[in-house]
Amino acid sequence: MNITLKSFASVILLAGAVSMVSCDDWTDIESQDLNYNTIDKADPEGYARYLENLRAYRGSDHKKVYVWFENSNEYVGQSKRLTAVPDSVDAVILNNPEVLSSETLADVKKIREDKGIEVLYTIDFDAFKAAYTAMQESATEENPLEISFREFMSDSLSHALRYQPMYSYDGIMIGYNGKNPNNLSFEEEAEYKALQDLFIGSINDWHSHNHQVKIDFIGKPQNLIGDNRSILDDCRMVFLSQGLDATNADLFTYYLKLAQQEGVPAEKLGMVAIGTSVDPNLEKQGYFIDGSRAVQRLGEWGARNYSQIAGIGIFNAQDDYYNPDRVYPCTRDAIQAVNPCAK
Repeated sequence: MNITLKSFASVILLAGAVSMVSCDDWTDIESQDLNYNTIDKADPEGYARYLENLRAYRGSDHKKVYVWFENSNEYVGQSKRLTAVPDSVDAVILNNPEVLSSETLADVKKIREDKGIEVLYTIDFDAFKAAYTAMQESATEENPLEISFREFMSDSLSHALRYQPMYSYDGIMIGYNGKNPNNLSFEEEAEYKALQDLFIGSINDWHSHNHQVKIDFIGKPQNLIGDNRSILDDCRMVFLSQGLDATNADLFTYYLKLAQQEGVPAEKLGMVAIGTSVDPNLEKQGYFIDGSRAVQRLGEWGARNYSQIAGIGIFNAQDDYYNPDRVYPCTRDAIQAVNPCAK
């Protein structure tokens, strides 16, 4: 949370929540009339204790909350600052891992050290495939595409893995949707598996030499075949990307059941939803067909299916910042729904 005097009482409550057994043990704290703008200045010692409890909260038994964030190489306002993201978020996934401004680098360091929030980035098979398809479409007889997809993917993957040590990312989100192997011919399945083996195998090999780097998964785990599903055993979270296409909360349940297959760790499954956009050209983005916000419904669904999910994920999180009463309202509501003691 971006802490102000207005939220002083709730800040102290959260500090107690993460160090106590239950919410029932909370006591009301009377807000103070202090002439400071932020809690860290108003009560440095209290804020230090709060941060200590917040970091301890990361290791407690709670539903993980990951947010995908559209970072920029320029400072363009508070909405782009990672320090403004709600404190109870467990991990931030940067959409542009190679574009880190000096402000973003400073924010990464601050939220990691002060709050224990991890910063990750995604390496996505389908993004590689889309980029290669675009290259194919722009190729001409005079300028033919002379590299195969396997070569392109191998080079792109190698390049993407360099971002982790370059910017000291805490982990990598492995993205893989793929195709339903049951719908492929024998020849198609052989090619499909060969490409999947290359992508998953390369990351597996890299991770075997970089155990300290955390890995998570987003996509359709049921489309992993053979030994490739074993990579999910090393992942902390397995998010289901189909949630981004949901038009009602019942589809969350349907997608969850689709993924509950042999070799897919059910205890790691998480659901994602796309946040509402401030872009007038995308005014319907992030809403269900009944007009409700997908992120808030995700939180409600997560609360109802508490024992079946490990966490939730929110895309376009930065767009939720804009609100005259409180920033990140939908994100906070979703967090509160699945983790009632959090803020």
